[in-house]
Amino acid sequence: MTKRDTKKPDKTRQRLDKWLAWVLGAYARGYPDEEYSEASTQLHDLAMFEPETFWHFMEYVAASEIPAEKLHDLGRFGLYWLLRHYPDAYDERLAGLVREDERFRHLIRELDPDRIAPDVWRRMEAALRGEQPTD
Repeated sequence: MTKRDTKKPDKTRQRLDKWLAWVLGAYARGYPDEEYSEASTQLHDLAMFEPETFWHFMEYVAASEIPAEKLHDLGRFGLYWLLRHYPDAYDERLAGLVREDERFRHLIRELDPDRIAPDVWRRMEAALRGEQPTD
């Protein structure tokens, strides 16, 4: 591995962190800001096509102080998409955030349970009650 190769992950991570900060800032400013609309579109694309990167953003949000009302779009689309299309990879991770963070409880309550598999929704309900997984 060359010196250049060892620096690449750090630079990539720095670019990702800079982008995450920009998206979070756009969400903090809120709608109808142009950057908010662009950030929202990019996050929707991530949730659909790069769910692990979207999940990294969720962890970034969890570490931030941004209020839940600034994050409503994340629940209505991004978290819904993860639970509906990638439940095996994200339902337990999301349940952990729901148990730990009131903002994620707020986001989960915005979802339509009829559009999520019943077993996945039961895990979210248990997390809303603060219960640990039983299996």
